[in-house]
Amino acid sequence: MWFAEGINNIGRVTPDGVITEFPGPSASASPEWITADADGNLWFTGPVVDKVDRMTPTGVGTAFDVEGGPLGPITTGPDGNLWFSDSQNIVQMTTAGIATYFPFGGLTDGPTSCPDGNLWLVANLTIR
Repeated sequence: MWFAEGINNIGRVTPDGVITEFPGPSASASPEWITADADGNLWFTGPVVDKVDRMTPTGVGTAFDVEGGPLGPITTGPDGNLWFSDSQNIVQMTTAGIATYFPFGGLTDGPTSCPDGNLWLVANLTIR
């Protein structure tokens, strides 16, 4: 099982309880959210830097720049792409690190991939 440690480390714990820590590729990234892609790579975000990080199962990391700091969770969508949000956009990122921004103000949490094949999100809307 993999976990984000919030101190720029990603950890792995085996069924026997052996813990291995890997440094994240973005200095001061403070990873908080993590997902896996179809190839077994880990993708994680944190609120400190404008990057999304990828780590292979062997611990090799790569950082990808994004325009705005990711907010909330990152998820692997039914299309195989990574999805997350920043303060004004829903962001779709390919596993090659290419981001497409869809404007959507008022987002409070990132999208969640669901078994129904859709992405669902929570919006912060003011109704007057």
